Amino acid sequence: AGYDCDYSLYPSKEEQYHFFRHYLRPDAPHEACLNHKLNTVSSSDLDALYVETNTFMLASHLYWALWALIQAKMSPIDFDYLGYFFLRYNEYKRQKEEAL
Repeated sequence: AGYDCDYSLYPSKEEQYHFFRHYLRPDAPHEACLNHKLNTVSSSDLDALYVETNTFMLASHLYWALWALIQAKMSPIDFDYLGYFFLRYNEYKRQKEEAL
């Protein structure tokens, strides 16, 4: 289809935490960002959000892998659904190892 996903660009845990801090504090004044005072977000909130987002990331890979497997059998469209199944399922397995 002309689109290849580069899963190596998925953010690391540290990058995700950086994003979470800013996401959970969108109304923080710019000065707080400059003074690195965004540490007011609790580590338990960061951990919980990390677990939740990565659980759904795994669910997404599994969902689309199963969808592709069904489409490989049922769809009249000429597409490498089986290849897409393996792409998503292998990424699910790889990410699961890193997440657990």
